[in-house]
Amino acid sequence: MKRIITTITCIILSLHGLEVYAQKTSIQESDRNSMGAITSREFSIRVDEKVSYADFCVKVPEGGDYYVSFWLLPSQLPDKSYSKFNVYVNGKSVGTILPSEENWQSAGLDGKQMINLKKGENTISLSSPLPDIASVEVVRVAKTLQCARISDIAYKNYLNKIDLVARGVKSSEEIISQEEKEYLSLVKKKKIRAFSDGSAWDVSFFYRLPIKYSFWKIRYYEKGSEIRIITNSTDQHVIDVFYTDKWSLSYYDPAYQHLSWLVPSFLSSNSGQSFYISIKTIKVPKKGYYAIKARSLSNNKLGSINVYIDNDYYNNQPLFTTHQSLSMPTDGQHHILMTQKQDNNLGNDPILYVEGGGSCPGKIVAYNDDKHPFVDADTVINHMFPNHTRDAAIKAKYLMPTCGFHIQNYGSSSSFQSGFCNVIYLKTKPQRYIPYPRTIVDKSEENATPAFSVNVSSEQGILSIESNKELHSVSVYNRMGVLVGARKLDAKRITIPSYELGMTSQDVYLLVFQGQDGEICNGKIFHQTNYFVLNNEPIKLHLI
Repeated sequence: MKRIITTITCIILSLHGLEVYAQKTSIQESDRNSMGAITSREFSIRVDEKVSYADFCVKVPEGGDYYVSFWLLPSQLPDKSYSKFNVYVNGKSVGTILPSEENWQSAGLDGKQMINLKKGENTISLSSPLPDIASVEVVRVAKTLQCARISDIAYKNYLNKIDLVARGVKSSEEIISQEEKEYLSLVKKKKIRAFSDGSAWDVSFFYRLPIKYSFWKIRYYEKGSEIRIITNSTDQHVIDVFYTDKWSLSYYDPAYQHLSWLVPSFLSSNSGQSFYISIKTIKVPKKGYYAIKARSLSNNKLGSINVYIDNDYYNNQPLFTTHQSLSMPTDGQHHILMTQKQDNNLGNDPILYVEGGGSCPGKIVAYNDDKHPFVDADTVINHMFPNHTRDAAIKAKYLMPTCGFHIQNYGSSSSFQSGFCNVIYLKTKPQRYIPYPRTIVDKSEENATPAFSVNVSSEQGILSIESNKELHSVSVYNRMGVLVGARKLDAKRITIPSYELGMTSQDVYLLVFQGQDGEICNGKIFHQTNYFVLNNEPIKLHLI
């Protein structure tokens, strides 16, 4: 789901994405075997009622017949066969891909068929039946079969390192330490740029964090359908499931942070062998795209995982994460978190995830790939790394507590699964005044109309909220004091389905409303009652 690099001998051609959701173009690492080939790493996703399509844009200097290969991940089906992909050129069917083995691979058309391309831009599409979205990263076309093939050397080398750790030949620490030495010999040390308005920010740094690919998928579900997940691994892990407004991981929308689930693994024993498994069924509350990803709980630990999603099975997938603890408060201020690659020409491509929601490890409450939507739109972010198009950046006001962040590499096809990057955290410096002082109530005014009040009615799972002042946000806590949901409001009146605030069971919940001027109004409700009123009660934020 990435960028485009096009090489024809010594000619670099400019390419353009098909849709607004397509990732931006950037130059990738060179491949000696790709001379004479055209390689596209950028595509967009579209769906119809039954099928998803990955549409690549490929630009060729002359029309004619070309061999084609894809770097893709098939699933194993219940009958032990592998998922079939249909291929289209400019909307016309040209053949199928029938993988005969598991894991990431270079795959061409069945029967070594060639495709006919017109001069200029062409759309090469790969289709897969819903709810699956084809896991595909690269398409390559060339006049010879040899040049069209995509090298699997780097990926197999990555799997071999995982195997060395599994067999106890080497430790993850030994491998990463050696990789760091090799990495530093390749990159030039670059200073982190200063910025003109730095006086407004407190800055923290996390240096040389490892970046590696770990299994992840995007799938598309209808409302009311089910996501069924089963995993097993020798390593303790968690599975993240979260809704993404678009099919890519570049466009984070805080309005959907409540549509996120954390699936922890637990220890199981079978036939004398111990391993970690996770099991989860999620009823889909909203139609659209859902990301499903795996991460290890042991920081910087090389491992593997087997994943079942519905009827699809993915065997021996890489398992890795780099986690750092970081608490970003719900203070109404902007917080900026961004990666900084040491060298933009190397193939590592970090995705940045923020964890939170009242637990640690936490569920995904924010994410970003490739700086979207901040490209050319945020002076601070673009000043820090103007040329690093594949860095990740998150600028957000958090409505629920955070516990840290983790990074993973976007692609399995990268020739450099041993990269590193810095992470920079910028926090708005505190104001000179206390934002939420304790309210002193005059006894003579105890029976007067509250300065800030909220009325809430509930009917058939829909909350109707009405306030006498403009609302900023609402946060919902269960009886254990754990935050289960939050949402920005920006209105006096609004209706919200209760499940969007994490109120998924019959229980007592605490609702905390914040006004635009910082006033707090809170009250307890028993979910599924017909009517309740929240009156102004002066409290301190840390008591909530």
